[in-house]
Amino acid sequence: MIALIPEDDPYLLQPPNEFLWFDDEPDRAVDLQKKLIDNMLYYGGVGLSANQLGLPYRVFAMLHEGQPLTVFNPRVIQKSSEEVYMMEGCLSYPGLFIKVKRSKSIHVQYYDVESYQQQALFSDLSCRIFLHEFDHMQGRKFYEGASQLHIRDGKKKRYVNLRKIKKNHGPLWQSHINNKEQKTNFQKTL
Repeated sequence: MIALIPEDDPYLLQPPNEFLWFDDEPDRAVDLQKKLIDNMLYYGGVGLSANQLGLPYRVFAMLHEGQPLTVFNPRVIQKSSEEVYMMEGCLSYPGLFIKVKRSKSIHVQYYDVESYQQQALFSDLSCRIFLHEFDHMQGRKFYEGASQLHIRDGKKKRYVNLRKIKKNHGPLWQSHINNKEQKTNFQKTL
């Protein structure tokens, strides 16, 4: 498995590059799809963007109606005016859950693994997952649009949530600890 990028790494705030298909590398997209889905499931997420793994592509995997879906070079065509609040978390920010307002439904365009253009409508949870991962494609934190009150509440509860992750989600906890140790070791060398 690939280690998750730490939450304070500026790489997460840089929009990744479009994914390009090359004739001389026919399995490149399939390999990327497999990495994203395998790591998403390994870390216990419902979505995972390539840049969360340090891969510089506008690609993400998500669960849609219980099945993995890989989205290459996504575009949001239209968002519904109806918006809904819901608690969200992110594999890059373990234990941080913040109430975020997002559109209830969206119309999107993307490419599948075989480079065929797709258009789709997503609503409710699938819409939320898509928009969350799309934020990663824009170099945005998932909670950038949240109120300061909701952000503060989420940060207060983070320690308790991290203890639950330690007990129930070993791979995500280990990634979090490894990232903290790397940061500490790096600061000691300065």
